[in-house]
Amino acid sequence: MEFTFTTQLHYLIHSVDGEYVAHCLDMDLVGTGDTIEDSIDELNAAVRSMVFFAVKVKAFDILSLSKAAPERYWEVFESAKKMNGVETRTLDVGPEVEPVAVTECRKYTYSLAVAA
Repeated sequence: MEFTFTTQLHYLIHSVDGEYVAHCLDMDLVGTGDTIEDSIDELNAAVRSMVFFAVKVKAFDILSLSKAAPERYWEVFESAKKMNGVETRTLDVGPEVEPVAVTECRKYTYSLAVAA
């Protein structure tokens, strides 16, 4: 069985009370940390967990398992993208999730925008 995940995700980075928050707007998942990279690492772990869960329950449309973030966060993302640009990164999901091989979704991309 193959699991396909081809959607590019959108990550918004902002700070709250001196801590960085990485927010996956497509799944409304967050990660926090003392640095931008720490918050992204924590968010990537949450996204991987969601992918593994989707594979386990055989939900081939991962975005159907979660809701998108509220519109106000998408507006901040668009504003940050215009002001600071956007960076595209890849996330390695992993070679296998028992009992299925994760082939086409091994690596996928996310757009990263940092709000000032």
